[in-house]
Amino acid sequence: MPAQQASNAPSAELVAECVAAQRHVSSLADALNGRLEDARQSNRPQQIRAALADLQAALVEIRTRAAACSPLQAASQPADPHVGHTMPSAPAPQGATRPGATAPPTAPAPKPAKPADPHAGHTMPGPAKPGQPPSKPAPESKEAKETIDPVCGNTVDPGKALSTTYKGKTYHFCSAEDRLKFIRNPETYLKKKEAAK
Repeated sequence: MPAQQASNAPSAELVAECVAAQRHVSSLADALNGRLEDARQSNRPQQIRAALADLQAALVEIRTRAAACSPLQAASQPADPHVGHTMPSAPAPQGATRPGATAPPTAPAPKPAKPADPHAGHTMPGPAKPGQPPSKPAPESKEAKETIDPVCGNTVDPGKALSTTYKGKTYHFCSAEDRLKFIRNPETYLKKKEAAK
């Protein structure tokens, strides 16, 4: 084991080369930073363009010099103790695959059906006027549960009966025939209803 560690150890020459490269990159970065700041302060397009061109060339040099340290980085990193190990296969989550594996074609999961909105069709009361107490719901009257067909005079359930609106008021009918008669001549039936009162 010690012999293997000694063979992995970087040479003194390699270390010296990397240290020299880091010093050069550091001084180059400081000089470029000063040059860019001067160009920015001058606010002259020509000077800014020249500083950017120098920066672009310096980046190429920095990459070249940084390459001298890459063997050191590889030597300093310990070998991964998990290389070559395999994990027991477990069902992967839908849509996920293990690296290097091809996913079998799967049909897309069906979208869950949206539940019906229990509030669909409801309307909110308008805002209360300043200085007025909030409105209370009107108490249910017997008339709301039963109404009279204006054509034949029979009692009908408004929740189940056919209806039509005339002059802002809703009238309910026990048959489609009565409703049609009323629509054709509503005043006749309304006058008859008034006379009956």
